[in-house]
Amino acid sequence: MPLRRPLAILLAISLLGAACGLARPTAAPLSGSTFERAVAYVRATQQADGGWAMLKNQPSDVEDTIWATWALLDGGEKATSERVQKGLKFVLDKQDAAGHWNNNTSHTAFAILLLHKLGKDKEEAASKAVAWLKSVQNPDGSWPKTPKVEGLTIYTGVSMVALATVGASSAAPSAGDPALAKAASWLRQWQRPEGYWIMTPSQGDDPWHTMATAWAIQGLVAAGAKPEADQSLQRALDWLRQTQAADGGFPLYIAPAGQTQLPSDPELAAYALLAFAAVGQKNTAAVEKAIAYLDGSQNSDGGFLSALPNSKMPEPSVNLQTTAFVVMALKAVRP
Repeated sequence: MPLRRPLAILLAISLLGAACGLARPTAAPLSGSTFERAVAYVRATQQADGGWAMLKNQPSDVEDTIWATWALLDGGEKATSERVQKGLKFVLDKQDAAGHWNNNTSHTAFAILLLHKLGKDKEEAASKAVAWLKSVQNPDGSWPKTPKVEGLTIYTGVSMVALATVGASSAAPSAGDPALAKAASWLRQWQRPEGYWIMTPSQGDDPWHTMATAWAIQGLVAAGAKPEADQSLQRALDWLRQTQAADGGFPLYIAPAGQTQLPSDPELAAYALLAFAAVGQKNTAAVEKAIAYLDGSQNSDGGFLSALPNSKMPEPSVNLQTTAFVVMALKAVRP
């Protein structure tokens, strides 16, 4: 997941994205759907070692490989295909003996979700990963990026989704999992009155409103929350809909009156679509607008450009992470 940076740097990069024409990159070719072209981009960027990198000419990375393999499966690639099996081998070879990937809860949670998607969530790699993820939950119910530090909203939401997903395929009902209930309580505690969350709740503020809220919504749903009966979830969904820009995309946050509004970003649109899909809202006006925004934002090579700060991407670029999440999101709302 993207790493946090000082707000001034983030604003500069986001505004650079606007100057570069983030919302309207090179026009995509007419042949094939947005979804099909995005899947083709992912397929074409697999590297010789079986992995994927965020940007071309970078070393393969576990997290990007997890997302890329997932996107290929969503795009119709068979689990037994050479591409998928090479991606899976790359991921499994990087697992630590303790069960985690990179000592990172998000990496580990996404790996668990990929293994579940491949029908391997009962195998040793997944079982060890689930045990590790449960073991590093903070006493307050949150999940940190790495063990024994402050919990983060996005990492908590992703971890909740992973544990609920594997729990749903076991004898124990996931919504009744005490770990999920505790995490949901933590999320509710830190929701802002307006309905959104930030990345690091103990801070006065940070700019990750849309991304944090999208994953918090998915986390609450994983813990059993229903939009028709849960006020916290209702407020979050209302805020997310209000944040949608006129172009159909989503910015990092709503800038205060008098300040320049940040541009929409395809990756944020993907996260919003995943949140809407999680609550069963797949055919709403907000979803249709977001899909149209993505249709108009695709690069000529099938990839998607993002300006979200990331340690692996120093400037706005067409990249694997954003493109893979667009594939996942479009599959979620148009299965």
